[in-house]
Amino acid sequence: MDAEGILYAVVAIANWRAVVTLVAFAFTAWLLVFAVPLMSGIQGIVFALTGLVVGLIWQEHRSLDATTNQPDQQTRPSVAAAGASFLALCWGLASADSLLTASTGAAILCLALGANTSYYRRMNLISHARARLCIYSAFLGYVAGIILRQFTA
Repeated sequence: MDAEGILYAVVAIANWRAVVTLVAFAFTAWLLVFAVPLMSGIQGIVFALTGLVVGLIWQEHRSLDATTNQPDQQTRPSVAAAGASFLALCWGLASADSLLTASTGAAILCLALGANTSYYRRMNLISHARARLCIYSAFLGYVAGIILRQFTA
């Protein structure tokens, strides 16, 4: 085994939460692409890569001290809104193949936003105002991704 392989193994062990969620999201994306006829392959790729983001958020949350776990203390509103917009923009670009895939993408986005928001609110990780800001930003990013894809296609 060379030094590069050892480095990859150390990084995977150190960030095991990111690796676990990436594998889980990739498997779920693979199942969704084959089970849901309206979901495209590029949507599956973006869905799988979203698992990496979720894993990194999980890893960061677990590494924080419990006393600093106050809602909205970790990020500024502009960073949270930009992150939500960027992820939704990528999802919109991946979902803009047709009206049916855009509808499927919108439904998955709504389910994901609802599930994540309720989890983060329940765990006291985000305030109601910040959750609303992120949801609005994500919807705007999704619509912008679909419009951008239509103009560039």
